[in-house]
Amino acid sequence: MPTYKTANRHPGRKQAFILGFICLTACFLASFAWTTLAGASEPSLNVKSAMLMDLTSGRILYEQDADRAIAPASTTKIMTMYLVYEALQNKEVTLDQPVVISRRADAAGGTRMPVRPGETPTLNEVMRGMAVVSGNNACVAAAEHLEGDVKSFVQLMNDTARSLGMTHTTFKNPNGLPARGQVTTARDMLTLGSRYLKRYPEALRFHSQKYYYYNNFQGHNANTLLGECEGVDGLKTGFVASSGFNIIATAKRGSHRLVAAVMGAESSRTRGRETEKLLELGFATLDGDQARVAQVRETMNTDRPVSLAAKGHRKKHSKHKDPQVASVERKHKTAQSPSQAQALAPEDGPRHTKKSKARAARLAKREALLAKNEALLAKNEALLAKNEAQQAKNETRLTKDQTSASLDTAKGKSRHKDKAYTLVSDKQAKKPGDKISRKSSHKKKRHPSQDASRLALVTPES
Repeated sequence: MPTYKTANRHPGRKQAFILGFICLTACFLASFAWTTLAGASEPSLNVKSAMLMDLTSGRILYEQDADRAIAPASTTKIMTMYLVYEALQNKEVTLDQPVVISRRADAAGGTRMPVRPGETPTLNEVMRGMAVVSGNNACVAAAEHLEGDVKSFVQLMNDTARSLGMTHTTFKNPNGLPARGQVTTARDMLTLGSRYLKRYPEALRFHSQKYYYYNNFQGHNANTLLGECEGVDGLKTGFVASSGFNIIATAKRGSHRLVAAVMGAESSRTRGRETEKLLELGFATLDGDQARVAQVRETMNTDRPVSLAAKGHRKKHSKHKDPQVASVERKHKTAQSPSQAQALAPEDGPRHTKKSKARAARLAKREALLAKNEALLAKNEALLAKNEAQQAKNETRLTKDQTSASLDTAKGKSRHKDKAYTLVSDKQAKKPGDKISRKSSHKKKRHPSQDASRLALVTPES
């Protein structure tokens, strides 16, 4: 059988296919290498978003998804305290003024300042309650003290946020409890924290306190960086289930003060660790210590903390202390009873992952209950407003009915007067003869014989 040799009609196709495959492989490898290098040059923190600024120069030192929308949680209280300081600056209030704790303030859930309805702590004590133990009831009391009601105060918060350039922030309450539509970003919270510190640096005397004592109650600041990370003296932590663990932190070393916004950590331990990495990275960058920068970057994208030995310094406590704080710290160090040790325990409790997760689950459940209570409170307020509107409507209708009844009464009296006047006029118009003739017309008719006899009798006399 004859064999036929197939001719190669496209001699360059095979070479073109091989060349194209080589090009695609080269592009993929280049892309992978670029991604690896970019990841190495820009390591990230184990949080949802973060941002770091040198407050002295205004330079942004680090940025990670800074415009991501997230719930602010208790970092909202920085805005509340900002407005209190603004009122103090305008001489509208004073720190020694008594602040009335209303029933609405007492109804605020979550962390609380140890006060009851009707009590009148000073504004200074309310500020401590907000800054140190994150008292949600203290925020409501301060809002009512400044603006008369919470709604007006929240409107002032949003107006102030717009004036500060916080274009992606909306506040719904003065304390940061879960609320639909309450949202911010790391960039906006960094803006708030930096403006707050520039205008009112004296506020650090509140934020730097580690412990709180009032009305036989002893609490602690949830900012675990105080006394643990060099130079840290504020500002505010926060947590809600929808966002995670947030913090606006500040630290000063030498002539530089840094402000950091770290949002959405999975636990308070992670929040403290990642914030410390960010601050260390910022100070190393400002000092020009490239070896230190590289060392801190190695710990990023990992769960490893910044080692104390690598820092080259020992832990330093904050300079902003008062005698009350110092005495509480001594009690903390010498605590003997389990109940006292538990009362002074840090925010996350024991440093174990399982316990941290269990605590996070409990906190999430508690926040869900708080959100439910807030929804019920809003529903009750709506019903109360509806009842007040119905009552006002009923009062308006009653007033209208009373007015109508008064008009009907007046018209009745007028008709009665007109009728009486008509009767009097008719009586005056009648003559005596008409009256007699009317009476005579009603008399019984006599028989003609009677009339004749009467005439006969009358005639002789005439």
